[in-house]
Amino acid sequence: MAQIHSAVEGQNPLDREGLCVLSLDGGGVRGLSTLLIIKALMAKVNAERKRAGQPSVKPCELFDLIGGTSTGGIIAVMLGRLEMDIEDCIAAYTSMFETVFGKKGLPVNIWGKVKGRFDSDVLEECIRKILKERGLSEAEPFNDGKERCKVVVCAKAYELTTTVLLRSYDVDDALNNIPASICEAVRATSAATSFFDPVTIGPRGRKFVDGALGANNPVEQLWNEAQTIWCRDKEVELAALLKCFVSIGTGNPGRKAIADGSLKFFSETLVGIATQTEDIAKIFVERHRRLYESRRYFRFNVQQGLQDVGLEEYKAAALIDAATAEYMDGQEIKSAAQECAVNLKQKHFLVEFSSKDIMEWRSSQLRSTYDKPKATTFMPFLRNEGLINRDDIFKTLDRLITPQSRNRSAAIWGLGGCGKTQIALEYAYRCQDQNSCSIFWVHADSEARFTRDYSEIAKIAGLSADLKGEDLLRAVQQWIEQQTTWTLILDNADDLKIFKKAYTKSQDHSLQNPKLLQFVPKAQTGTVIWTSRDGGILGSIVDIQRGVEVGAMTDREAWDLFQRLCGRSHGNEPSGDEEKLLRLLEFLPLAIAQAAAYIRTRKVSAQQYLRLFNESKTGQLNLLSHEFQDVYRSEVPNSVMRTWHISMKQIAEECPCSERILNIIAFLDNKGLPFELLQAAVGPQFDEDEVLLAASRLMEYSFLQIQRGVDERLPTYEQHRLVQLAARRALTEMETHMLSGEALRIMEKLFPNGTHETWNLCRLYLPHALAAAAWRDTEEYKDKGPLLLGRIGWFYWEQGRSDEAEKLEVEVLDLRKEVLGPKHPDTITAIANLASTWRKQGRSGEAEKLEIEVLDLQKEVLGPKHPDTITAMANLASTWWQQGRSHEAEKLQVEVLDLRKEVLGLKHPNTILAIENLAEIQRQSTNRGQGARLGVTPSSSAFFSRRAHGKCSPSLASTPAHHNSAAASGSPEGANNSIATAVTVSASASKTQASSASMTISSPSSSVSPAPFSHCEDQPTTFNASTLTPLDASGSPISYPPRNPNLSKSSATRTGQVVPPTATPTSTTS
Repeated sequence: MAQIHSAVEGQNPLDREGLCVLSLDGGGVRGLSTLLIIKALMAKVNAERKRAGQPSVKPCELFDLIGGTSTGGIIAVMLGRLEMDIEDCIAAYTSMFETVFGKKGLPVNIWGKVKGRFDSDVLEECIRKILKERGLSEAEPFNDGKERCKVVVCAKAYELTTTVLLRSYDVDDALNNIPASICEAVRATSAATSFFDPVTIGPRGRKFVDGALGANNPVEQLWNEAQTIWCRDKEVELAALLKCFVSIGTGNPGRKAIADGSLKFFSETLVGIATQTEDIAKIFVERHRRLYESRRYFRFNVQQGLQDVGLEEYKAAALIDAATAEYMDGQEIKSAAQECAVNLKQKHFLVEFSSKDIMEWRSSQLRSTYDKPKATTFMPFLRNEGLINRDDIFKTLDRLITPQSRNRSAAIWGLGGCGKTQIALEYAYRCQDQNSCSIFWVHADSEARFTRDYSEIAKIAGLSADLKGEDLLRAVQQWIEQQTTWTLILDNADDLKIFKKAYTKSQDHSLQNPKLLQFVPKAQTGTVIWTSRDGGILGSIVDIQRGVEVGAMTDREAWDLFQRLCGRSHGNEPSGDEEKLLRLLEFLPLAIAQAAAYIRTRKVSAQQYLRLFNESKTGQLNLLSHEFQDVYRSEVPNSVMRTWHISMKQIAEECPCSERILNIIAFLDNKGLPFELLQAAVGPQFDEDEVLLAASRLMEYSFLQIQRGVDERLPTYEQHRLVQLAARRALTEMETHMLSGEALRIMEKLFPNGTHETWNLCRLYLPHALAAAAWRDTEEYKDKGPLLLGRIGWFYWEQGRSDEAEKLEVEVLDLRKEVLGPKHPDTITAIANLASTWRKQGRSGEAEKLEIEVLDLQKEVLGPKHPDTITAMANLASTWWQQGRSHEAEKLQVEVLDLRKEVLGLKHPNTILAIENLAEIQRQSTNRGQGARLGVTPSSSAFFSRRAHGKCSPSLASTPAHHNSAAASGSPEGANNSIATAVTVSASASKTQASSASMTISSPSSSVSPAPFSHCEDQPTTFNASTLTPLDASGSPISYPPRNPNLSKSSATRTGQVVPPTATPTSTTS
């Protein structure tokens, strides 16, 4: 049943009700190209209809008449008579031709007569199968008398060699109403000589062959047929009723025969037929020039790539697909296809109309042509039919700009390449769709381009050619304001200074010169949309509340864009590699477009692109610098790198502090950048307020974002990873070496010592410290790298992350050996640190070898009685105990105790620890009595030990070498509570005393020098039994005096030690 729509008052009924005709050439399997072109057109049409709030349509609902010859006739029957959608039609068509052309024979029989090389029965069986799938009988008539899209196919009368039309509808001439079934109509139009046998139709047995022999391009036949149907009274010409006439070919076959020898005659005949189709197309354009010039006739036919595809080569489907896609992607064809889609989008399906209504409307328009001003379109691009609809952004614009708004301006701002221009382009065309308003596009990136576009508008407006400079700008402004309704897009207004001078303290506010801003139209009938990378446009050019920030796409939007730009059909879900790629590109439209262009043109997969991207930093930068063609971007770079470098250059000229931040954080992690880190990056020459302002400026360019609000007054930032890559790409090789070294120095100063109270800061700075330490080519690395890596390693060690600590300690050791040599104290410390980690990991055999090496080196370099040498002995004893070698451990621990008594004195905490450790060894290896001989009865839970920040051995609680050497000597890295006292352990302690909360150690008279501290006297010293904290007579902990500032360097700070000079561990030795 036909749907009847009344024309909207004032609207051309031709737009809604005008005739639409589709003509399809013949061409064998190359008809797949025809279907792919129809698919592309229908996608554009339905995209336009969706934007206009209209439902999607199938070809049979859009075209009033569909006709074709041969393969074009088969497609016409499928789309029009069987009312198939394009996807179903492609699937059925492909399957049918694979079956039909799969087996073939010679085109002549043994008597030399022409016969079909392919089985006609197979073709007929394929048609029956399609009919059955559609719920139709095998004998389904081609003309069933129902009102629907009219379908006509061309065949050739076998007897008279004249072209005959088989119709799905009745005409006045009864003799031409041939009663064919759908099967017979398809057979008749496709019975090409040498391919299929002729088909017999009707009670009198009329024979028909392929219509291509007379009308391979049936454009003239369809024109005449449309005139017969709709212009019977001859009072009106078809051209006046025609909305759109679309002709589609099957590809230019060239002029080369596709066969030789005995088949050459047939081959050359078919080439001649194909060549004739293009000649007919040219003649048609000449006859109907006004139809062509008014963009109501469109011809699509692939010109390159199908020259060697024979009519029956069904295996060439991939080649046909690729050649058609390339053809439709050409700029000229893409523009024509878009114009065709815009023409077709307003068509209402199967509208009944009268030529009288259309002619009356045309007459009324002619009478009122000079009464109404025409809407003007001054746009650099056609509408982007493939635009990914970012609905939230358009809803925000609609909310900001309404017919009732007094302020009808807004700014679309965001990072370069985020899609601002495309959004503005679509918004302008939407405004024109809704209001029939004039739309103007002015490039606002420079004063020269602004003036140039205004000059072009002046020509359209018919303004005097004598106008120059500000007079021209003012005249164009006033002319735009006089339009009934209008929308002006000011694109890429990134340099705001050309529109409005900034206020400075040295200048009276009243003297500001607004510059180009004074020539921007201002009228309530118009809308002004700015696009800018500079968020500073808010509050300076437009109201601060009238901005729309454009950021990254959503996952789905990014995937849709990637599919479209790769030339794929929508509907598929992304693979794991494709999801990873989109995340890597951070869902930024320009980066996605750049990657998709590379993948499409290089014919690589997402997996291969990822491999190239991840091979090296240079590879990443090269891929992101790759230029590609984009018809919707003109006179601007298309690569991500070059796009952002323009903005970075502007920042450098405007704000040195912002430039400094951008350059330093390029060598740090891009997430979790605390304000204090930015402040350290710029140095003391900028105060806090200046750094906040510089960070804000980077945020206005979308080069920084607030990551999270914090309880404190200062924010934390983050940066797009690709922006960070771009910032590094903008640097010279010398600048890269210099700035990466500065980033390393900054992190070496900021990263804490790793003690428990600094863990929160360590976590905050850890990603940045690791990122800075990754730049090993800088000259600073061999000096500052070990210091920073050592602190990170200590932090890992403290947290029990020994595997990560080990990797850093190995690197520190290699650097120390390379720079300082194998016998330098810092190198020995690095060996000891690694041994400590291996012991903690349970790798006691490897730890033992290093500890023996450390002990030998300490004896050689420092001497056998140096505190560091004694500590090395204690560590080795600890390892032997861990290995179960208690006898050797005990023997070495006795030597440790004797040396500590001699060097440090009996009351020194490290001496006391040595006593306790020896007692524990003896208790566990022999019996409790041996421990009692020393006068110490440890608690039943464990022997007494002082854990240095938790870094003690699991068995003997020995301090690792990260801090033991310095501690034993009372150095700044050691304990501040170091004392030199002489003690003896009372042998009279009972079990009750041993299990109590404290123990007493008596000090005998001896020749050892008394301690230099007032509280150490020749009297019993009491210690807390669980912590070994020394107690005074009242039971309160004893506070040791600060370290001696006059300690020698050899016994104090080690350049490569993990503990910084400010660290004060509670204890340090085994």
